[in-house]
Formats: sequence, C-alpha cells, structure tokens
Amino acid sequence: GLGDVYKRQITHSIYSVSANPINGRASFAVGLGVGARISFSERVHLDIDVLARTLVSPLGNDVRTDGVLEPRLVLGVRVYEAVGFFVGLAYPIRFSGAEEPTSFGGLTRVLRDTEASGSYVDAWPSLSVGLELF
Repeated sequence: GLGDVYKRQITHSIYSVSANPINGRASFAVGLGVGARISFSERVHLDIDVLARTLVSPLGNDVRTDGVLEPRLVLGVRVYEAVGFFVGLAYPIRFSGAEEPTSFGGLTRVLRDTEASGSYVDAWPSLSVGLELF
C-alpha cells in the first residue's frame, strides 16, 4: 500500500490507499488518519496514529465493504537525509457485515458475533516494516 503523512509541528494527517490481489479475490482500501510524533533525536521518532479505512472486496456478483479502525505505534529511524526505515505495531479492528469473519490465523479474536444481524467485529495484532521517504 501507499500512504502519505502531511505533517504540522507535532501532529500529522495520514492518507492511505492499498490493494491486496492475494487470497483469490482482489480487495482495496482507502483511509484517513491522524497522529502525533515524539522526536527523540534528529534521526529517531515515534508516531502514535489512528487510521480509519474502508475495505472493499468483490464477492461473486456482489461487493462487500468493511470498516477497519487501526491504532498503531510506529518507530522510525532516518538513515540518510531523505531515507529512513520504520517498524510498527498495530491492532486493527474490523467491523464487517460478512456472514462470518475471515480468519487471520490463531491471533484473530472475534470481539462481537451478532448472528441475527450477520455482523461481526474482529481484531488481530499486526507488525509492519518499511521504508520512509522524507
């Protein structure tokens, strides 16, 4: 996925677009978020973010839309003037109208299962590693 962080002093806005062609069905997501940055030095910072996304997945002739709320902590280290690396921990929470939640392995937890309405809320921990361009 691609993301852009628009910075102002300590706070920042996040704009995100991503696609997932894996698992036999393509899906894409668009999102917006906000965050705050704690700078430890010129090269090291910690971002505390909350990102909200809309996840769109085709299901046969239909389209499923889920909402994802993702609190996260991201540690960044600038290596060169315009390049750095980051590692992040997040806990995405998905609000789904699917018939049943999609499993993301043994770490997925169903937080609310409302069979009568066919809606689910599930969550899982995630780790991200990437390249930052300043």
